[in-house]
Amino acid sequence: MLEPNDVAFRLLCKKAGCGLTYCGMTSPLSRQKMFLDDKPAVQLFGNSAKGIASFIKKYDSKVSLWDFNLGCPSKLSKKMGHGAYLCIDAFAPKGVPPAQKASADADKVGIVIHCFCGKKSLIKRGVENGWFFSVAPAIKRWQNFQMMVEIVPIEQLLTETDSPFLSPVVGERNESANVAVTIGEIARIKGISEKEVADKIWENAGKLGLV
Repeated sequence: MLEPNDVAFRLLCKKAGCGLTYCGMTSPLSRQKMFLDDKPAVQLFGNSAKGIASFIKKYDSKVSLWDFNLGCPSKLSKKMGHGAYLCIDAFAPKGVPPAQKASADADKVGIVIHCFCGKKSLIKRGVENGWFFSVAPAIKRWQNFQMMVEIVPIEQLLTETDSPFLSPVVGERNESANVAVTIGEIARIKGISEKEVADKIWENAGKLGLV
């Protein structure tokens, strides 16, 4: 999704009061110059751990958070070993800093696992590392998201839309309002109220300096 992550558009959003902007998906092996004046979140993708630690070390002070794209269970991702098919050794490469668990200090950079569709063992490993997992409205129909919510503590969950994709209804365009669907499903699975879930998600976002 290149257009919404265009540098000029990001700067306009920041000027309008946006709290957080996102770079497009970036390979840690890329030699392309990074524009990070707006201190965006950087979404990484790849099929190995190669270059991740050094890339994070190089740019860590210039970004708001690291987002690992471990979703996208497409045929191409399966063939290339990207996203949900990333091997376990690449999931927690040596040298990648753990997320800050209990600080709202915006200078601390956390790690968010975006739209994860992988194995239970990888989810548990991410939880142990203190990383956050974001959940899309497709949780309404995707058992892997439901399983992830069962495993991940509420203190490490976030919501996302991934619009226009990952709608709760097949064939429909996703939109921001569907975050309410995600909140409802998390509440059902965790056995707590929707207000408790919403409050905790807001608190988690605060830990990462997102609100």
